[in-house]
Amino acid sequence: MSKKTGHRQATRPLAFFDLDGTLLPHDTFFLFANFLIRRSPWRLYYLIPFMLTLPFFLMRWVGPLRLKQSFLTILWRISEAELAAICRAFVERSVLPHIYPEMRTEIERLRTAGYALILNTASPDFYAQEIGRALGFDKTFGTRFHVSPRMPFWQSAAGPNNSTWQKIHSMHAVGLLPGLDALSIESGIPAPIPRSSTYTDSTKDLPLLQLAARGFVVHPGERLAELAATHDWTIMHPEPSDGKMPGPGAPIKQLLGLFSV
Repeated sequence: MSKKTGHRQATRPLAFFDLDGTLLPHDTFFLFANFLIRRSPWRLYYLIPFMLTLPFFLMRWVGPLRLKQSFLTILWRISEAELAAICRAFVERSVLPHIYPEMRTEIERLRTAGYALILNTASPDFYAQEIGRALGFDKTFGTRFHVSPRMPFWQSAAGPNNSTWQKIHSMHAVGLLPGLDALSIESGIPAPIPRSSTYTDSTKDLPLLQLAARGFVVHPGERLAELAATHDWTIMHPEPSDGKMPGPGAPIKQLLGLFSV
């Protein structure tokens, strides 16, 4: 273990990527709703629990995991095999076409340089894993839900919401962060991992940015841009694949299945 950093040297340099807003300009949560509803319009009615839960989430009376569970009622009665096929089609038709070309290039550059590529997102694990495979990531972490032979009305979570510090815990649990113990995670990252980089668009990923030796922030908001200037993180402004950033009404159109992919 290095006395200077408190970390053992990883065998390969590490690159950590967020998903939504980082690799593409959309929230995959809403893109997934759009894909399902355009495929089966009547599933829009299964989003009623989500619509009823959303105001309580905005008032912070319920957390993001409960909000995700209310959204996933849209999967009611789908078989496990059908869900796997849906996820593959969703990634191919609705996610990959929207990946920022510049971020694809960056992923390939890092792969060629020998980096281990880690996709770490709060999005549901069952489709995040498919995105990770399609883009060639070495490891993918998401919010885990139990997948049943026939999906129930209310989806049971298999773990906590994979956001903020939980992203660090998820990687530590599988031995991906050598030399970092649970106690040091709880008290904050002692020092960045040598030869590592984090890519994100969100202040929720400050733990991931703190973990890495280099930070790259994508289309940052005002606060993240200020932090980038303070910490010497690189600011990236990748162009969307279609040349247009989604407007503020895009999530609503996607929830209603009205977004043309």
